[in-house]
Amino acid sequence: NYARTPDQVLQDFNAGMAGRVGAQSAGEADPWGGAMPVGYWKMDENTGKLANDASGNGNNGTLTGSTSWTQGKLGSCVNFAGDNTSYVLVPHSSTLTVTSAFTFEAWIYQNTASGGIIFNKEVSYEWMGGSTIQWAIANTTPGWAWINTGIAITNGVWEHYAMVYDGSSVK
Repeated sequence: NYARTPDQVLQDFNAGMAGRVGAQSAGEADPWGGAMPVGYWKMDENTGKLANDASGNGNNGTLTGSTSWTQGKLGSCVNFAGDNTSYVLVPHSSTLTVTSAFTFEAWIYQNTASGGIIFNKEVSYEWMGGSTIQWAIANTTPGWAWINTGIAITNGVWEHYAMVYDGSSVK
């Protein structure tokens, strides 16, 4: 886990990734010289109930609830019902435990301002959409508390979001 620079986040944005934590695909060195990713879910399988982890760490997820495959920003993607009962369940793995700096990134297409959880690791971290992006991290600084970024989500448009935590603050 490590924090990415604004230039690295911009490069990821321009690459059009569906959702990822970390760098490129399995066995591929990080083009920015950082650590390998701990999870990278392209969500482009276009069939079945599996979201494969392309990081090489085996953190595959299972589509749960009212999910379906649809056209995404680049290729296929998962459509979630938006009722907080549709999600990708990734089993516990120590590789997904945040111990210091990290970067979360995702392409999001939100249909309604009611939003929902973008991703969550129980009692560790959570990132949530709605009218604005909100997050919480279970650590000493800033502690487990919901922080509203004030960054608005535009409904009906593909948007790229990134959250960088440098070990003491979120950017």
